[in-house]
Amino acid sequence: MKCSCRFCRRYPVYRFIVRYVRWKSVASLITLFIIVTVIVGPVIYLSFLLAIEFKNLASSAEGGKTFVLQDVIELPWVRGILDSIASLFNMTYEDMVQKIREIITRLSQGVIVAITKGLGDVFSSILNFIFMVFAVFFLLMDGPYYAKEDT
Repeated sequence: MKCSCRFCRRYPVYRFIVRYVRWKSVASLITLFIIVTVIVGPVIYLSFLLAIEFKNLASSAEGGKTFVLQDVIELPWVRGILDSIASLFNMTYEDMVQKIREIITRLSQGVIVAITKGLGDVFSSILNFIFMVFAVFFLLMDGPYYAKEDT
């Protein structure tokens, strides 16, 4: 089944699938699956990796396992800056390092709390995504009729 309308010329993936599938609804579902996989797959994967990194950062900061932070703090020029700041606030160098660790811990925990609160908006986003999927499905399946083309 080969379609020659302007609608199908604009959507090459759908046009390719329509050539091999008899029903427009099945071709629309296959095209929609490809679209959703291309868009949602990487987003879910990157979100998963980001959540793992934030969780690891928070747990390592809480446990005092800030190896990278310790390496950066021990750099001579950073130590000089921290010594200057510590003397400005009448603190010892060790107090300053402890304060930096506390700030990083609170920051990472705050990010985790913000992400958790942001998950409350996920339901609304999923609902909007479902409406978008239905709209794309019917536009792919009956697009020429909706566009009122002269073919």
